[in-house]
Amino acid sequence: MASDTCKGAENITEFYSLYKTCMLHNVDFRSYMMKCITTMTLHMDKIEFEKDKRGTVTGYKAHHITSDVLDKLMPWNMA
Repeated sequence: MASDTCKGAENITEFYSLYKTCMLHNVDFRSYMMKCITTMTLHMDKIEFEKDKRGTVTGYKAHHITSDVLDKLMPWNMA
């Protein structure tokens, strides 16, 4: 895997780690990601994003999503 930036490399390694964790727990990665994206969409009002001068989202500052919701998204809880 390769990236032009350190931040890009960090993002790639995080996704790869999720991918391998899903494999370890026999969870389909695409289904897992769809579930995560759907859940995040439902809780957008609880996520604080970092933005640049133009308003482009560059990361996140914090979230206020309950641990119950997040626990359900762990690959080992979806198997």
